[in-house]
Amino acid sequence: MKIARGFCGIAVLSTFAGIASADAVATVLIDGQSYEMAAFCEDGRYGLVPAVYTFGDTVVEALPGPRDASAAMTYGIAVTDFGAPSAFSFSFSMPITLDPGPTIANASLVGGMTDFTGNGVGVSTTGGFLTLQRSYVAGPSTNLGVDVGGNQSYGAGTAGSLYTYGPVASGPVAGGDLSGFTTLNMDLDFLASGGGDVIVLTGFTEITVIPAPASLALLGVSGLLARRRR
Repeated sequence: MKIARGFCGIAVLSTFAGIASADAVATVLIDGQSYEMAAFCEDGRYGLVPAVYTFGDTVVEALPGPRDASAAMTYGIAVTDFGAPSAFSFSFSMPITLDPGPTIANASLVGGMTDFTGNGVGVSTTGGFLTLQRSYVAGPSTNLGVDVGGNQSYGAGTAGSLYTYGPVASGPVAGGDLSGFTTLNMDLDFLASGGGDVIVLTGFTEITVIPAPASLALLGVSGLLARRRR
């Protein structure tokens, strides 16, 4: 049996970027079969409902995500891949409403691997993608230019050995006005090494809207007038 665990912690996008009131969506594609996981909305934050699912011969556990407010979307997954190497595909999505203005984007991916039998462990890109993790906005679909994560493997060693993946990061990457887009998405696709190996990955994407120079100047003038009045 293959086992996967995941969480999605999604919070408000700062004073310059808010979240629309709508349902979050999270799906997982395991060996080509798509499954859905329940999501929730609470106080403007979106995440997976903590629960255990059985999808075919795979058990997926949704873990509670971080509750701190941030201008970020995060996830964490842990898979135990028994038998032959399996292809995993996770998709995370949340509704967004961004103020007009130029943006910057950042992304990162970090994790660890456990070689269950000692015959080697690793992850590799799959599905024709050049990276493990991809970040984009939709409406229409537009890549943010901060895709991260390549192949990484370790050879034979002691059974149960622990290894690191990454960390890898991309950004800040300057972008255009994203105020017309409706969702922020992160996709994670990888081929695990099988044989009972454990793969743990945590991903992060952040979009920040940069205030217009005129707005910054106005803030400066307002502060100066306030000091003069005092």
